[in-house]
Amino acid sequence: MLRSYHLRVPQSLGQLYVHAVFATKNREPLILNPDPPRLHAYVVAVLAELGCPSLATGGIEDHVHILHSLGRTRSVAWVMEKVKSNASRWMKQQGAVDFWWQPGYAAFSVSRADIERVQRYIRGQREHHR
Repeated sequence: MLRSYHLRVPQSLGQLYVHAVFATKNREPLILNPDPPRLHAYVVAVLAELGCPSLATGGIEDHVHILHSLGRTRSVAWVMEKVKSNASRWMKQQGAVDFWWQPGYAAFSVSRADIERVQRYIRGQREHHR
């Protein structure tokens, strides 16, 4: 006869935040049509689907910045591959025929104390690059 045991389900918690940056091929201003805000909204949706919600997404015509939470079962490399490939496909579906990302990305860990500062930096990209 089986005994009734109180099953303990292991729980995991991760609070990791990543500031990632990736650029268009040769840093050319390829994010024109659709414009950067539409691409950023699409990237936010992709990150949500991956279980890595965006805390800020921005950039200009030649690069994208994202600050996102890293899902506890995800790697930075996997998330970047999924975001870049989906965003590239979406840009081409929107009519940007010769659209490509530069290989690679930059990714930095962000402490909870610095989240607001990084959000302001990402949201201020247009002014920063004037």
